[in-house]
Amino acid sequence: MCSPSAGGSVGVTAGVSLNAQNVDNYLWFYTFFTHGAEGPFLVAENDAGFWLPQPKYLDEAGAKTTAEAYKLLQPTACTASSEGPYKRKATIYYSNAIFAADMEVTPDGTVRMTDDRPIAADLPRKVSLNLVVKTQ
Repeated sequence: MCSPSAGGSVGVTAGVSLNAQNVDNYLWFYTFFTHGAEGPFLVAENDAGFWLPQPKYLDEAGAKTTAEAYKLLQPTACTASSEGPYKRKATIYYSNAIFAADMEVTPDGTVRMTDDRPIAADLPRKVSLNLVVKTQ
């Protein structure tokens, strides 16, 4: 299953004010910084994400598999009312697989993945983001 061990929130401490117009951006931000044992959970709406493994850098078989999988990427879509909790369908790239996920975002910033279905698995590369925090 492709879900973080528990829902979480940065909104409560950061004073986030979510609404129907900014909740998709918050979901992308939140998942970008949420990591599981296999790496980050990333909203993947199209193949232009700088963090996505690019087919041109893979061997022929890997490039074909990856290009076919990227055709399954979909924009985030609203599935409930404009009042929170905001319910969204999102395509999530986690590890070396892509999932169709049902997400819920509460007005205070708590994010939960309520369901996920694998739509592409065993891709030739995992998402790899190495974030380094430097302090003075």
